[in-house]
Amino acid sequence: MLAQLELSPVPDFKAARRGWTELAERSGNLFGTLEWLTLWWRHFGCGRLELWRLGESPAPTALFAMHLHDGRLRFLGAPHGDELGPVVTGAMRDEAARALGRLLHEGDLPWQRFEAHDVPADVGWTEATGARVTDRTASPVLALDAGWPGFLESRSRNFRGQLRSRERRLARAFRVSVRLADDPERLECDLDALFALHAARWGPRRARGFAGPARAFHRAFAAVALERGWLRLRFLELDGVPAAALLNFGFGGSEWYYQGGRDPAYDRYAPGLVLQLRAIRSAFEDGLKTYRFLRGDEAYKRRLASHDRGLVSLHLDRPTR
Repeated sequence: MLAQLELSPVPDFKAARRGWTELAERSGNLFGTLEWLTLWWRHFGCGRLELWRLGESPAPTALFAMHLHDGRLRFLGAPHGDELGPVVTGAMRDEAARALGRLLHEGDLPWQRFEAHDVPADVGWTEATGARVTDRTASPVLALDAGWPGFLESRSRNFRGQLRSRERRLARAFRVSVRLADDPERLECDLDALFALHAARWGPRRARGFAGPARAFHRAFAAVALERGWLRLRFLELDGVPAAALLNFGFGGSEWYYQGGRDPAYDRYAPGLVLQLRAIRSAFEDGLKTYRFLRGDEAYKRRLASHDRGLVSLHLDRPTR
């Protein structure tokens, strides 16, 4: 029988840094990176930071980034990250879940309620921790193993015809270009354009993803992501005017579709869908493994995806003794 790996507390992000970057890269989860979580904590964190390591540094098996506030223990990142939970490779996720169960039931953390939002659905969380599943959410993914021509062949004739028709209509009506935001000097203006297109698409009441503190957080993370080579912020420009924007990231062999927006004045040309398909084609051409649509069961995601990873949310009240 294999020896049980030891869980140990880590005092702060600086002390946890060693081994985190490599583990996050191997986990393939953008929202488990030190860059995302430290910035999230800076902008949204409350209560007491709880960092725990499973296994020995400098190559831990798993890392747990949580916070304890008003008796509630949660993973860092909600609701801005689309897949949360331990920072761990796929092969060790069940081991990490069992370690989380030990931390909850055998540790001395003064939690009264444990809540986990949007953790991978294919892990035995209930068996490992006793927490019950309170919600299930789709997280569609497109496998990029068939190549762009293979992807098109796998779609219906109607889909292929619509794609060609939309591209032709745009080309007849406008000078069409797709621009990647790759200039640090221009990044602030490009983010302003993204925020404006997102608000134009959803209206002020529903465009809360970039409102208030979230806007400052996304500005900070976009700057870091550009520096790391992760940022994939694209604009579909018609006669030089941005008609649609797509905020994606490239990390861990995948392209991550995070958020977008479009000018409703161009809706008859479906600029958002055209830009999404351009981004998918680029992901194929870059040799990535998957295109991840992230949280949500929207029809267009189901239409483009090949499968659903699935996410669940968990709840556990501390047992009375």
